[in-house]
Amino acid sequence: EVEDKELFSLHFLHTGNKQQIISRLKNFIELYKHWADQQKKRGETGAFTKYKRAVKDCLRKIEICTERISEGIKCLAENDIVWKSFVFANKAMYKQRVSMALIKGSINNASEFSKKMSEPCWYPFQLFYLLMIIPDFIDSDSPFKDVVDLLWFPTGGGKTEAYLAVSAFIIFYE
Repeated sequence: EVEDKELFSLHFLHTGNKQQIISRLKNFIELYKHWADQQKKRGETGAFTKYKRAVKDCLRKIEICTERISEGIKCLAENDIVWKSFVFANKAMYKQRVSMALIKGSINNASEFSKKMSEPCWYPFQLFYLLMIIPDFIDSDSPFKDVVDLLWFPTGGGKTEAYLAVSAFIIFYE
């Protein structure tokens, strides 16, 4: 269960204070690392001992992902163009949600959006997918520059929005 729900708000991510957002992203990834450590302990005992090799492989991949996400957060903190591109990407995704509500007739004008509609938020995997990918686009020496990171979820899981976020970030960054 995600406790810091505001961290995933598209509105917060394009209007919030940079230092506060960076700090909260760092806190969240530390919680995730703690969860991964707990899974490692579970994998070494109990029912998972039969699958030790698979567990070890999955945990190593989680470790690589958390390192990449941390690097993405570092890029946001240290590079103003990256930060602005991230903010604009979140703003574009937010405005798209407002536009869809207007088109569907759910609201009569944009000012009604925050009163009548639920706050558009990222699923954690969407936000952290974007953060994981950022260093690969801005650093020509990234060891993951030539890696294609694909998401797999059943239909309706949020893949398209995650890919659109990456696309929006790249457009603004370029």
